[in-house]
Amino acid sequence: MTDYLNSVSIPVIVTVVYVIIDLVKTTIAPYTTLSERLSHFYPLIALALGIVTAAVMYYAVPESITQTNLLVALAIGAASGLTAVGTNQVVKQLAKTTEDTAETSDTSFDEDSNNG
Repeated sequence: MTDYLNSVSIPVIVTVVYVIIDLVKTTIAPYTTLSERLSHFYPLIALALGIVTAAVMYYAVPESITQTNLLVALAIGAASGLTAVGTNQVVKQLAKTTEDTAETSDTSFDEDSNNG
């Protein structure tokens, strides 16, 4: 059971941070000026959330992070928080590529129907 909890701890931190950052983006989105200013601090917020989540896991469920040193557990949390930012960028780029592909295929279909 301990091995299972240890292998799950990093994805749990990444998921928690990803969801919290996404909720912040969703709730702040209507306020355009605040959203633009806050968007520069998402990596820093994710870093802090990862550290806090790792500290909570270290004390609340010590089996989940099997590090004997709190500093190493916090470093794992920080790296996991930044991984959530990277995951967000991957999802965003994949969605962008999918939209570009769909627009290209729609445009080529329109051009073909106009020519024939």
